Amino acid sequence: MKTRTRLTGPAVVRRLGTISAGLATVLGGLALLIALGSGLPASAHAPTPGEGGPTAASQSATDEPTEPTQTPTSPDATGTSTDEPTEKPTGPMTSAIRPTEPSTPTPTPTATPSRATPTPKPSASTTTATVQRPATPPASADSDVPVWSVIIALAVLAFAVPILVALGRAAPESSESDTTIRPDADGEALALMSEAGEAMIDSGYDVVSVQAAMDDIAFANGLRHAESIALPTVIMVSARVRGQVRTSVVATGTQSLRLHQIEEIDDVVTAARRGLATTKEGIDRIAKIRAMPPPYPPPVQLVGQILTSAALAVLLGGSLLGIGIAALLGSFVGALGLAGARLPARYQVLVTVTAAFVVGLSVFLLSRTNLDFGVLPCLIAPLALLLPGAQLTTSMIELATNQMISGAGRLAAGAMQLVLLALGIVAAAALVGIPTLDLSRAYSPLGPIGPWIAVAVFGLGVVLNRAARARSLGWILLVLYVAYGAQVLGNLFFGGVLSAFVGAAAMTPVAALVARQRTGPPAMVSFTPAFWLLVPGALGLVGVTTILDGDSSGLTTVLTTASTMIAIALGVLVGWAITGVFRRIRERRRMMVPP
Repeated sequence: MKTRTRLTGPAVVRRLGTISAGLATVLGGLALLIALGSGLPASAHAPTPGEGGPTAASQSATDEPTEPTQTPTSPDATGTSTDEPTEKPTGPMTSAIRPTEPSTPTPTPTATPSRATPTPKPSASTTTATVQRPATPPASADSDVPVWSVIIALAVLAFAVPILVALGRAAPESSESDTTIRPDADGEALALMSEAGEAMIDSGYDVVSVQAAMDDIAFANGLRHAESIALPTVIMVSARVRGQVRTSVVATGTQSLRLHQIEEIDDVVTAARRGLATTKEGIDRIAKIRAMPPPYPPPVQLVGQILTSAALAVLLGGSLLGIGIAALLGSFVGALGLAGARLPARYQVLVTVTAAFVVGLSVFLLSRTNLDFGVLPCLIAPLALLLPGAQLTTSMIELATNQMISGAGRLAAGAMQLVLLALGIVAAAALVGIPTLDLSRAYSPLGPIGPWIAVAVFGLGVVLNRAARARSLGWILLVLYVAYGAQVLGNLFFGGVLSAFVGAAAMTPVAALVARQRTGPPAMVSFTPAFWLLVPGALGLVGVTTILDGDSSGLTTVLTTASTMIAIALGVLVGWAITGVFRRIRERRRMMVPP
């Protein structure tokens, strides 16, 4: 049988004090959690005695979790000892967490606490450390774009908008209903599909566009169950003809076509997609186009290389002397490229490395003099047309459209081209050394109008060097100015990386609109100079060069280049989406107009 322990008066008081201490601990913990959650000091949430908080006895028990020591006094008349507190409270409690002197707990204090609310006093134990992220201003607040450049960009775009609107209204309409179906019982269309796909790959088209063109050619020739696979190095097409499966495989990527050849190829492919040419006519025309000589002699192409180098030196912030040095080195790179064009493909890498080595050697030797010309423009501008900017951007477009094999292949090839160029520059630096340089300094020898003049000079140089049709110059300049003007405004509002997105998104519908004109070049012809103008490859060359030279900070530049390429790819995709929306609107309007 269990025995019950009788609790005397002092024991009951002690038990009540222990319970009060426990409640005070729980309430203090809750107050601390609330303070941490709200970011306020814990003392601001501590209850006061007047608000139903713990009494003096519970506060003493909170500081001393063990049972308090009692001071016995003389017994009273009943023989029961009484506990008198050694110190009576004379004022309100300041805080539930503030330490107090040990005292003997009593059921009720002698003095009644005041209900006045104390002023919280932060202490090391009650103050919660808060980490605040500094405010980030908008990109326009920290932008270094000159005001005059913004004004000129707005004026250029304002001048281009009515021209584009007029072109959109005057452009001829075309749709799938204009396609002529040519039944192909013998599967001869497979050869045309292969030849057209190979020519488009050599022109630099992405594989999505190539596959769409081959599918249209198959449809125009009556092949309802044709399948096609396009890769940067191979074209495969297959179709069932008379109960048998026929397949055609063609190796691609063996020849890089010039701009005038790309224009001719686009005409042939467009006719084949609409069924306006037989398979034999299409194959013969493609073969003749591949054998076409450039419309300009080599000296004129060399002048084009000089113009592009000088223009890019202006855009990259070179001085007058730096522009002249870049033009001189550009003439050497152009002459070396014309001489090495006849070499087999396996020796083309030697041309790339040699050009980079000679340019780097010349710039680093000149940098040891007291001449003030700007190193970076002189180093990048002569090699700009060797940079794989368009290839890297096309790889990002293919990766974004789930073409993993072709996108990864082009990305690896473009990165290899950057490594070859960087290797030549690093070798030159190791041979002669590099003095202390200020690579961030930019010059404006021609004032705010200089870059806009350089855009026109750059477009003319590309037309001459890459052998585009003379009638395409005006269309190319239109796309270049829209791309550069949109990039300037994008740099003002969004910063450097997203400015490439804005420029690509603006130039894509313009290039598609230009391609619809009777004398306009295909979109690929006007795209390519704009890719070089945005210069994602130039940033990558700087980053790869610094990494090969042992500087880990170049990794930041490489990441910036990757972000720029992704931004351009997304801008192109957004531009194509906008073009598709406008095309559907035009088709609906044409269907609503009675014949």
